Amino acid sequence: MTSRSLTLALSKKNEANYELAIAHLHKIIRIFDGMKVGKTGHWKPVQAGVILATSSILYLQDYLLNTRNYKFVLTTRFTQDFLGYLFSSVRARQCVPHALDFKNILKIVTIAQYCRRARGSSYDFDEGNFLLDFLSYTRAKKAERLATSSAVSSEPSISADDIPHARDADIENYSPLWERLVVYDICGVALASVKKNNTVCDVCFKACLQNKAQEPHQHALLPRLNSFRPDKLLEVNDECYKVAAKTDLVFRSTREELMRSTGENVQDVLVQSLRAYVWFGSSIPTCHDIQTKLIRRFLGMRWQQYRQRRSSEVRAGPKIVHNRVIPCVQG
Repeated sequence: MTSRSLTLALSKKNEANYELAIAHLHKIIRIFDGMKVGKTGHWKPVQAGVILATSSILYLQDYLLNTRNYKFVLTTRFTQDFLGYLFSSVRARQCVPHALDFKNILKIVTIAQYCRRARGSSYDFDEGNFLLDFLSYTRAKKAERLATSSAVSSEPSISADDIPHARDADIENYSPLWERLVVYDICGVALASVKKNNTVCDVCFKACLQNKAQEPHQHALLPRLNSFRPDKLLEVNDECYKVAAKTDLVFRSTREELMRSTGENVQDVLVQSLRAYVWFGSSIPTCHDIQTKLIRRFLGMRWQQYRQRRSSEVRAGPKIVHNRVIPCVQG
């Protein structure tokens, strides 16, 4: 009933195992149907719940495997575990959220919930890909970074010539599809922040949006799912998405060097380097320089995510108490 891997899924690839699993589920229904609880033999709600859930799974697997010709069925996808994980993530940020808190936290959780597996989790790990990989680091990279930072006290300032260029051909290959969906969503949030906090006209602002008369953008899944009201979240056009993807690609490849650089405003250097070529051939008006403002806002959001990750690593590192180093035990 809660299979999380292909070895336990309902599948007709092995007919003998499939028949055993179905017979076991029918046996569970018979057991709970004939069960008597207590001395007087009362019927308990748990019996109805188990019978209803098991019967539903039997009907669903029969439809999916025999009618729709699915290869296998992971029954855990029909449970409410995901809803429990979601509410736990919301309560971790606000114990008793009111409606506005819940709505705002839900938007954040949608982007950040599946960065990596939670430490200390008591649940089996699903056989699937992470939603995004913005802030995940291997222990080898972390050890290499710590060794480099301890060996070199300071690094020279970085210049625009040191920053690599990203091409259109690099966009579709640098990350999985889910991460590209998140980049598109962040770009829309950054554009909304530019509209709210900077001086831009309606002409250049609307030039960044997806034309409603056309088909939705191929990466506009998250804004459409998270929009509580029609057109509440912005959907940018393909031109802005490519700029955001190139910016994110360059940020990922240079963030360690930028973090160690001194004597320069590294964000200004990065913005100037990107502004010089990512908008080449753009049809968006330059009357209020919305191009630079969008890059700066997008980078600011990525810097904030990165700093939060670095702060978490520092808090999880060894602690010194009375001149003794106490290592952090990873759960």
